Amino acid sequence: MSEHGIPYLAVGIFVLLAGFFVGLFHPSTFPNIVVIVGVVYSAFMFLFFRDPKRRILPEPRAVISPADGKVIKVEELEDEFVGRCNRVRIFMSIIDVHVVRMPVGGVVKKVVWYPGKFYLAFKKKAAESNARASLNISSPLGNIKLHLIAGFLARKIVCYPSGNDKWDAGQKIGFIKFGSAVDIFIPREFALEVKVGEKVVGGETIIARYTKE
Repeated sequence: MSEHGIPYLAVGIFVLLAGFFVGLFHPSTFPNIVVIVGVVYSAFMFLFFRDPKRRILPEPRAVISPADGKVIKVEELEDEFVGRCNRVRIFMSIIDVHVVRMPVGGVVKKVVWYPGKFYLAFKKKAAESNARASLNISSPLGNIKLHLIAGFLARKIVCYPSGNDKWDAGQKIGFIKFGSAVDIFIPREFALEVKVGEKVVGGETIIARYTKE
């Protein structure tokens, strides 16, 4: 379980125990309901904040998925940092693992925070309007960018890099709470290996491969 979930789990356990001890001395329906609420809430928090181990394979010419979820959009565009690129959007539902990982080994050159709205993360306007953190990554194979996008319920983005930090591919670099999306901007020199509708696993699924010799 991620350390970010400990306060939430503690609340659930407190409610559970409170209902249990009240029920011991004052048996009634109400403390039983409180116990059930505590159990359900705690189970959900444990599920949501889970942080399973991942087998990060060495793939020096590959871009690995930064997050668990479903690919909901792939589009070509021009980015000021990456240049001509493909943007791949990964939607993280409420039941997905919400750990964010480095897609390649490299240096996080800059982290920019953008305040914004909290539209549903799969909506088109979420990419430009929602609160997000933007990470510029310089790798041996080229520049890559990540957008960690807050969603309707995801009001908190945790981002570990602060700028000019070196990270390995697959390392945990952040966490987005309660449903969100991650955009990854990949140079056109990489051949995409995912398509819209495909499920991806953070740290394991290969998103693209470098095609130049």
